[in-house]
Amino acid sequence: MNHTDIHPLSGGLALSVPTNAHIDATLHTAPLAPQLYLPLVDYSRTVLQPNVTLGQSVLAGQSVARGIIAPSSGTITAYIEHSWPHPSNTQVPTLVLQSDGQDRFIPIDHVHPLERIEAAAVHGLGGAGFSTAAKIRKACEFGRPTLVVNAVECEPGIACDDALMQQQPRAVLEACRSLIELLGVYSAQFAIEDDKQLALNALQACEPEQYAVDIVTLPVIYPSGAEAPLIQRLTGIALEYDQRAADVGVVCLNVATVLSIHNALQGRPAVDRIVSITTQDLHHSINIRTRFGTPVNALMTFAASINPAIATALQQNSSTITVGGPLSGFQKTLDTSPILATTNALLVGPADPVPTPSACIRCAECTVACPVNLLPQELYTAAVTEDIDTANRYLLDVCVLCGCCDLVCPADIPLTSWFRFAKDAKRQRQQEQTAATLARARSDNHNERETRRAQEKAEADAARRAQAAQRKESAADIKAAIARAKNRRPRS
Repeated sequence: MNHTDIHPLSGGLALSVPTNAHIDATLHTAPLAPQLYLPLVDYSRTVLQPNVTLGQSVLAGQSVARGIIAPSSGTITAYIEHSWPHPSNTQVPTLVLQSDGQDRFIPIDHVHPLERIEAAAVHGLGGAGFSTAAKIRKACEFGRPTLVVNAVECEPGIACDDALMQQQPRAVLEACRSLIELLGVYSAQFAIEDDKQLALNALQACEPEQYAVDIVTLPVIYPSGAEAPLIQRLTGIALEYDQRAADVGVVCLNVATVLSIHNALQGRPAVDRIVSITTQDLHHSINIRTRFGTPVNALMTFAASINPAIATALQQNSSTITVGGPLSGFQKTLDTSPILATTNALLVGPADPVPTPSACIRCAECTVACPVNLLPQELYTAAVTEDIDTANRYLLDVCVLCGCCDLVCPADIPLTSWFRFAKDAKRQRQQEQTAATLARARSDNHNERETRRAQEKAEADAARRAQAAQRKESAADIKAAIARAKNRRPRS
């Protein structure tokens, strides 16, 4: 597919890495950390219940909670409240796994492919971390779905997918063919931006047409890698505010996720990912494969040991990092927060000073830049006043938190941070409402049980009284019968 066949994207920004940037596409492998931290929350921040106990030995790939598996073999040593890589800077229930260093895996023995993917705990490695099996099931409800492999990776400072395609192009294409066969489709649209020339060359050298893979090159516009803009550019389908790609029969999966699916079908659980470690100025970047649960500070120490530029940046700022890219990421204390499926990049080093925001001048530059046609200035007003109902009317959930509005705002308002805050507030309110609904339901059920028990007790008491009355009446009848019988006997 050529550029002329691509549907235009409303908004977005043409961004690129600095011309003198040095991106190391080598896939380094981090050593296995002694302790791995496993937050027991899913993508919606719902707390999960562990299905393992303290002191229990586990194998890599063994389930420890719904949708969460052990990244290595070892012993569950603690169940604690612990920090995690999330902009809320909160702590969540977390299992601590003490690695035994043997890295023993449990086999995946499910027969059905989707059950194998589910058992392998494959989650999206390019976005919010949704369950991949659930996404595939939903899209397949429409019959034969459309398969889109997302290798766009359009935010500067993030190069983990780029490195994967450069180093393992044939494995990537084989994984695409495996997914094509699983879905029963004819081909896959493989979307990649045209500035990733080394990755494109590596893929083209493997003859992608032999794998039924149609490589689609996109002109560089951020955030083309977000699901809704990508689907719109490739298919012309504009998703409604409450729709995802799977809702319209499109399976849209990140390229690293596709390889993770292929590995799961071969029996290997999803226990690691590639993380880009980049300096804040975006001049230096390396890519490291690491296990889920690895403490961020341990990964940073390893990165500094193999790259002098990263070491210098870490010396200049050893207290905070940016989790994610320079636009979509968020500041986080450098601590033992774990690497998760959603942790695609870490930026280290002194960040630019945060400008002092001024009042919105209603210039509408943010509206022009928004890739999903929102009104960021209206969303901002709703967010700062915590008016979630108004934010919903302005389609808060559609916001992809790309940061385009921040970059063009002449008033230096941190719009994305406010939208992230509003999304968290909405999620918390929904969880509170759900909890309240469950509490009311439990109360109603309790009251219904008590009423039913009282009624049953009253009925049982009435039945006993009736039986007693009946027995008394029967005894009187028997006594009367005996008396009549005596009266009928002849006198001697």
